[in-house]
Amino acid sequence: MLETVTAHRFGGIAQGGATEPAMMGCLNSRNEELDVYVKFSSNNCPSGGLVRDLIGCLVAKFLGLRAGTPVLVDVPLDLIDAIRLVSPSSSSRMQQSVSPAFGSISLGSGYQLFQRPVPSSHSIRDQIVEMWAFDQLIMNPDRSDVKPNCLIKGENLALIDHEKSLSIAGLGFLFFPPWDHRWAPDFRHLVHETIRGGALPLARIKDAWSRLDETNLSGICAQVPRTWDQEITKEIKAYLSDLHSNLDQAFINIEKAMT
Repeated sequence: MLETVTAHRFGGIAQGGATEPAMMGCLNSRNEELDVYVKFSSNNCPSGGLVRDLIGCLVAKFLGLRAGTPVLVDVPLDLIDAIRLVSPSSSSRMQQSVSPAFGSISLGSGYQLFQRPVPSSHSIRDQIVEMWAFDQLIMNPDRSDVKPNCLIKGENLALIDHEKSLSIAGLGFLFFPPWDHRWAPDFRHLVHETIRGGALPLARIKDAWSRLDETNLSGICAQVPRTWDQEITKEIKAYLSDLHSNLDQAFINIEKAMT
């Protein structure tokens, strides 16, 4: 079950992120110190974006993909007041945001932004193929050369930032779901050209997707706080349920698009 942590230290704003996540020290229920990147709904990430980020991350971890561990973050009012002394704008945005905030526990040192050329090992290739397929299925437009939103350490990839994924508005007339014959992949994706024309080891991730049934999907969506956008939660759940029902065709389309 998703853990709620309490912020007690403000470490500034992470650079380069459109949502301007705050770097905060937090304590969990066992009084353990955690370094957490915290997103607030008033920082270019409305509560619908928080829903997408949380569900995207939980689905990634369910599928066995490496991603930051999500947490819900309670930021006490006295800390928000104290932050006003060093960063009035950050304090103001925190005060205007829904509670709890969305957090992702730091992956630790040694991770760097993923960049091309792609390392040539089989392990890395398998991971980038699964990352590409995952992003096509969750309709994530936000993993590109401009903004990789993917970290690498040795031969381990880690996926971050999913607040632009699973956006249902326009589905069916502006763009199409991956099981539809009119669907086309996102050619701007970070690794699209790298994996195009090669073997696509998709059996493991397809099997994992097949287990995201109604029970597991309901368990994931039930972790979205009630103070966040519940209508978007319902829309995402309906989309992922439809995807599960049409999974075979979706993977046929994915493989056909990359041959």
